[in-house]
Amino acid sequence: MTNRRVWLFRILIVIATASLVAAWFMPWWSASIKDIPAYKYPISIYPYGLDAHLMWEYLTIMPEGGAEAEMPAFFTPVMWLYFGLVVAALLIAAWLVNKDRNISLFRRKFNLSKFLMIVVGLSYMVVCGLAVIVASMRLGDIGINLVGYTFVNLGHYAVWTLETSVDAYLRFGYWLACGVGPFLIILALLRNRIVGRSRSVSQ
Repeated sequence: MTNRRVWLFRILIVIATASLVAAWFMPWWSASIKDIPAYKYPISIYPYGLDAHLMWEYLTIMPEGGAEAEMPAFFTPVMWLYFGLVVAALLIAAWLVNKDRNISLFRRKFNLSKFLMIVVGLSYMVVCGLAVIVASMRLGDIGINLVGYTFVNLGHYAVWTLETSVDAYLRFGYWLACGVGPFLIILALLRNRIVGRSRSVSQ
């Protein structure tokens, strides 16, 4: 392996890490609401939770006081912990690119840098998949479709019945996140071709 090849691979890992971080802070799903024109997207879902802006005033009058849209209390801390771990793992992977650090698994040795990238890539793909499933379930509880137009009855307040139309979208942040996992896995599989194979590593 040559120094240039190692730094090329490190730069590619940094690009993947930057994309992961950027996607994390972007909304993955948003909804525009006809009756709140001042805010283009008054409801947005991030990988670490829901940001409902002014909509919480409406959600609190629902049968469960808005609990229909809430995630368990542990969800946000766990997701931030996950975020810290995967970023740290990628930084370690970048540092270990030119080092013969191996991990034994299934009676075979794997390059640790390559292994960390594959684990992060697979886990992020799982997060993206679960995000759509969980969001669909939680949004379904308040009568909103994951994608497309929905007419929503928010319940009654005094003598009024609150109804509105909602148009929902999967945002660029979600599609960027979906690309990070496969990119990391492909990059890890090409590691030996880019930086060269270490004699002590079987994979």
